[in-house]
This record gives sequence, C-alpha cells and structure tokens, in this order.
Amino acid sequence: MGIKILKKKWFKITSSACLALLIVVSVAFGLSTRVLVEADKGIVSITLDRVYANPAFTARTETYARGASLTTPFDFTINKAGGVVDGDIMFMFLAIYIATPPTVDSIPGGWQLIATNTTTNSRWYLYYKIASGEGTSYVWSLTASCRYYALDIAYSSGDFDVASLADITAISNTLYGTAGTTVRAASMSVPAINSPLVYFGAVYNTSAQTFTPPAAPVGWVEDADQGNSTPDLSVTNGSMIWSSSGATGNMDIICSVTITTYKHAFAIALKPSSTPSITVNPTSYDFGIIAESSTPSSATNYFTVTNTSTMQTDQTISVTTTTWSGGTTWAHNDSGSPGANAAAMKANRGGTWGVGDVVIKNASPNYIYENCPATTNYSFGLKLLAPTSFNDGVQKQIIVRITATSG
Repeated sequence: MGIKILKKKWFKITSSACLALLIVVSVAFGLSTRVLVEADKGIVSITLDRVYANPAFTARTETYARGASLTTPFDFTINKAGGVVDGDIMFMFLAIYIATPPTVDSIPGGWQLIATNTTTNSRWYLYYKIASGEGTSYVWSLTASCRYYALDIAYSSGDFDVASLADITAISNTLYGTAGTTVRAASMSVPAINSPLVYFGAVYNTSAQTFTPPAAPVGWVEDADQGNSTPDLSVTNGSMIWSSSGATGNMDIICSVTITTYKHAFAIALKPSSTPSITVNPTSYDFGIIAESSTPSSATNYFTVTNTSTMQTDQTISVTTTTWSGGTTWAHNDSGSPGANAAAMKANRGGTWGVGDVVIKNASPNYIYENCPATTNYSFGLKLLAPTSFNDGVQKQIIVRITATSG
C-alpha cells in the first residue's frame, strides 16, 4: 500500500470564557497531532470569539473646561469625555485659583466627591461617577468667581470593580509645597495586586506648563496634559494597573518649570475586577504520529496554568463538542474509553500517568483544580486515547477548554 504524506496544519483558537486547547490530528495509518494553547481571562458565559489580553485600563478621550473668571451663578459646563459607554468610570478633576478660593456648591447628579484640598489661593477637587445613560455635558457650580481648569476623563470597565466610594481602596491627598519641579502624590498603601491606579495633578503658573508622569511605581502612562495662560493653570493625569500591592512610594509628577506652593496631586487605587483570569504556557505541543489504540501523551507537567486573578478560583476541563471534526468524524467518549472512530482524552495535573488523571468530558466537566489560590500556578499534561480503529486520513480536531470560576 502506498504511503500518504500529509502536511501539518496550524490552527488558532480564541476563547474569552476560558483557556482553550486545539487538538489537530492528521491520519494516514497513523496520525500527527498538534496542540495549540491560547488563554485569556473570563467566566463560562463569555463568548468564544473574544480575546482578553493583560489588564488594559483604557483611557477615553479627555475633555477640558477653563476660564479666568465666572459670572453669577458661577457655573461652568464641561463636555463628557469622548467614547464613554455605560460601566466606564468617569472622573472630574477641578483646579481653582484666587485669593480665598470658592467651593463647589452644586454638582451634576450621580457624581461623588473622592477628595479635596486647599492652600492659600488654591483649591482642588476630585469626583467620580460610573457611567450610566450619560448625556453630553455637565454643569458644575461654585460659590464665587475664580480662575478654573476642569478635566473630564473616563476609563473602560473590566479591570475595576467600583460600586461605592469604599471601592476606591487608597487615596493620596497630602499637600507638598516644596519649591521645585516635583508635583508629588504621597505614597499610599494599595491592598490588592492588579489594582488600577490613577493620578491627577495641577499647578498655578502664569504660562502653560507640561508634565512627565512619575517614574515609580514603574508603568505609569500619561493620559492628559494641558495648560493655558488664560486661567494660568495646567493639569495632568495618568494611569496604570499595578502588578504589586502595599506602599507605592511617593509618586512624583515632574513639571516643566519650578513651582512653589500652588501645586497638588491626588492619586487613588480602585478595587480590581472580580472576574477570574488565567494564562497558560507554552502555547503548542505536537504528539507526533500515532497508531490505532495508542495512547500518546505530553509530559504530565507540560502546560502551566497561572491563576492571575486576585481571588481563589475553581477550574474545570472539558471539550466543547461531542465529536472530533474532519472527514469521518470521531465521537468523543465522555467515559474515557476509546472505540471504533471514537477517541477519548485525559489530563494529568502533575505526578505520574494513572495517578490523578482527569477524564476530559463534554458534559458535566471534571475539575482539574479546585480552590486554586490567587496568583499561583499548576501544571498539567494531556493524553490522547486514540480510536481502536479509524478509516480515513483526514485531519481531525477538537477543542479542550479550561474554565475558571470564582471559588
């Protein structure tokens, strides 16, 4: 009988609900298999056509309002940040300057004060709101006229879980009037890893100034930077997702000119998302050529799954269909036993094959890890139980999925 030569094919899958393994099988009197692994974060209900990368606390397009004075009733209007959708977290940062600065006496509905501070001729405010059915602009009212600069910015949802002020888990609001280019947000203690951090800074100077984001903690990205000589104020803000926790150290924004007294910076931490997340490494494996009734396997610790969540998770392993596709389809046997044109699979979480094996099923998935601690990892391997007989050389494929849910 002649020999049939098949080209190996690469397949890629995405999964937003889980970590997915794509098994591709080539058959010629034996079969060549290729496993590609891609992981992302999520829960069972997320659809299969989305990919989540590392946390990405994405800034919307900021808007500004400014003026050298206000007339009675001392109102100003600022437009909603561009691109805002429901669920985003919105911030309004306000810097004012005048001898005996006024206070805010009326705010738009739903906004909540995070922090305020004042020194002689300057006052600063920071508010937030979770976007829900927003209009196009907001009217803020002060008690008297002043120079003012307002910044409205928002960040996309998915990486924070803010339902109340209590979910703003750390606030830096310490005056720092030392002459120099440093606009300092004092160190704050952040309780959880992967917390989104945001800073806001402002200075008073008779010409427009620019800013450089803090060098520490590493990872700050500047999202807004604008000044104008009309109110003689300049404002800035930036963000990051901090992979650590505890004391941040002083967060020093650098201004383009030396400032004395009339400068301030807020920094805050948000409660991180409660959505489970996992990653896997490496991303591929080749079983090689297999024969009928063979049981090729990877190493028992070949794939490493990391629970990147800030919470404990339970993780199951399953296949997404009841058949292996391609040519004469194979059934997938949840029993863990192969048959004619019917395959099965097992996984092993460390140790030795035959000890701690998990049958990979379509219905009622088995746990591969229960009570997996936050920010820890474990390893597993795959074993294919080839059909006792198969009758074509068409490539086969099936998807194996690891799903993480909060434990």
